[in-house]
Amino acid sequence: MLPSPRLPVDASHIRAVEFEVVISPIGRLCLPNNQQLKFPTALGGRTATVWADERSIHVFIDVELARTRA
Repeated sequence: MLPSPRLPVDASHIRAVEFEVVISPIGRLCLPNNQQLKFPTALGGRTATVWADERSIHVFIDVELARTRA
């Protein structure tokens, strides 16, 4: 049996998102709207989990909170 098709999502119901990104070799984490967060180059190539809502962005590296920005 095939899975049911995804229903359209009303963006007004989305309050927060979570996704994974790789920090660039020069320590930059690029986000939508040309936003960037800077990290030490030693963290380049590491995977970070980004959690964002309407008010803030939280970046976790190895389950540890690494950065929060409004």
